[in-house]
Amino acid sequence: MKSALAQQPVEHSDPVLLHHYQSLEDSAIRKSHSTPFGTNEGWSIYKDIIFPGTNINGRLEHTNTILPGSTLLSCSITDGDAYNNLFFTYTLAKKWMGEPWAFKYHNDFTYSMDFYIDSYVDCNTPNLSQLEGLEFIFQQAVPPVSFLWGLQWSKQNVWSYWDDTKHDRRAKGWVLIPALNACMPCKQWNHVSITGHRNESGLYYDSLLLNKSSFAINVFVPNAYLPPTWAENYLQVGFQINGDKAIRKNHNNGTDPVRV
Repeated sequence: MKSALAQQPVEHSDPVLLHHYQSLEDSAIRKSHSTPFGTNEGWSIYKDIIFPGTNINGRLEHTNTILPGSTLLSCSITDGDAYNNLFFTYTLAKKWMGEPWAFKYHNDFTYSMDFYIDSYVDCNTPNLSQLEGLEFIFQQAVPPVSFLWGLQWSKQNVWSYWDDTKHDRRAKGWVLIPALNACMPCKQWNHVSITGHRNESGLYYDSLLLNKSSFAINVFVPNAYLPPTWAENYLQVGFQINGDKAIRKNHNNGTDPVRV
């Protein structure tokens, strides 16, 4: 996985690049360090358990086996139960409220990633695919509110955006993007680039570039409020592999091992 993140302000008709994170795949795994922008926590894994009492396991490591000579980030589900997911996160910067926050007025962003699905995907017969889908997430926490952009691709070639606004303390969740049914084929490099911006009222999904095809989204989502005990500003990107029910017969796990 090769990725980059850029942010710009929205005060100008032609935004000026203020900060550019790049080569995130080279970054440390499970190792935090201080930067002028706050604490950088590196890459980590979060288990997204759908059914209590079940489990999911994975691996996060650097490799160059797919593209010799280049550092890649290998994200894997290794074993576990069906339908659970692994969320690979990278906290770029985190600071306590009250401290100077460099990204306070960074309102536009572009999140770009090149990724290689190293497990079988069948674009025409989804039930033959070994993974359920992928998710791409970018979040700015600016207490008391959160700005969370998320896009999900499923093996049925359905694309959805995340609506984090709460009702009875539950997020609205994934919302279908009509007329967007692009497949993410396996055993080749895919490119995804997400652009969005925010204002005081909420966030906007602006556009999406998938490989060589561009799609306008033009969706507005109101602000989502953080828990009242939340006390940190932070900037985070995420990449999730959604596990499926196993279809292979050469193991005893509820989900197939998959790697991106």
